[in-house]
Order: sequence, then C-alpha cells, then structure tokens
Amino acid sequence: MEAKLCPDGSSVGRTGPKCEFAKCPEQSTPTPTCKPRPACLDATPRCMIPETSDMCPKADQKPVIGTDCKLGGCSNELCQNESDEPIASACIYKTSYACYKTARCEKQASGKCGWTQTTQLSTCLNNSK
Repeated sequence: MEAKLCPDGSSVGRTGPKCEFAKCPEQSTPTPTCKPRPACLDATPRCMIPETSDMCPKADQKPVIGTDCKLGGCSNELCQNESDEPIASACIYKTSYACYKTARCEKQASGKCGWTQTTQLSTCLNNSK
C-alpha cells in the first residue's frame, strides 16, 4: 500500500475512482512561543522569550543606585564609584542601554560599584543583541 507523508507527520492513502491521495489534514497555525521584542530595545523586531516581554521600563521606574555609587556615560550606562572622576562614553545609543534603566548600580564583592547581574538584567542584555 502506498502512503503520502503529510506536513504534520501523519500519512494518507489513495482513495476514489482515480486512486488519488486523500487530502492531508488541515494544519493549524502554531501558537507562537515568543513575542516580538519591545520597540524600546530595537527598531527591528526579533523574537524573545515570553518571560522577557516586560523589559521596557515603566515611566516611573529608575535604576537603583547604591550608597557611594553613581551613574555615568552619555546614556547612564556606566555604574561607577561616587568618588571616581566622571567617565565619558561615546554618545551612541545601544539597545542594551535600555536594560540598565531598571538595573541595580551598587557596591559589588570587589568593593567597587558595578551593575548587579540579576536574572532580569542578564536576560535583557542577552535579548538586546
């Protein structure tokens, strides 16, 4: 017996007076497993995992700045010690900078200020590539 393999993995046999293959079952549109990235991260939508769908900071959200720490750079993308000279950065906006808008700039184990690598920050940075 001949069989035709359908796109969904099932198979159909020949039928009718002309011995033609039966139609394959209708394929439903698969439910997307991801959503487009928010416009705040990139003008070109790419796919991201659903857990990161709320990566755009709300208007009232701001980075947490720890004691003796300050933000620096043209887009506040740098976390540095309050006592350090200001660090200049190129004023070219990168999509990853949106991730720092709700991140934590605080003293690290080294005693210097830096961005605390939370799951939210790491995921956001990975998805902004």
